[in-house]
Amino acid sequence: MPRESIQMKRNEVLAFLERMHWGALGTLDASGSPVADVVPCRLERAIDRDPDGNQLLFALEPESKSAENIARDPRVCWSADEYPSYAEIRGATLHGRARRQREDGPEKWPGLSVYALEVDDVVSFDFAKIRQSP
Repeated sequence: MPRESIQMKRNEVLAFLERMHWGALGTLDASGSPVADVVPCRLERAIDRDPDGNQLLFALEPESKSAENIARDPRVCWSADEYPSYAEIRGATLHGRARRQREDGPEKWPGLSVYALEVDDVVSFDFAKIRQSP
């Protein structure tokens, strides 16, 4: 018997992303090895951007290793999870390309460079969707 899907639906992923203020960003260094940093992030809803109006933004120190890696290769992976209890563990990983938005971040991120993640793929999970045995 196949297992039930614990993948979040699109609206569930968006609600999850709206709650996130930090995430793990993965980039590739010059040798192709992964580099990870914890970065501030936020979901921005703006109709004039993506066709669906949503955009995940994240911020980096302008001279950071991750900023250097993105300048050379914009492919990134961003991931976050939450775990209030075992039955409530949920998370999402987004793969795509980082696009630099502006030099200085919004008032919330002064002095940081802001990037938008152009998403190619989303992997998500929600343990609350696991059926409990009687």
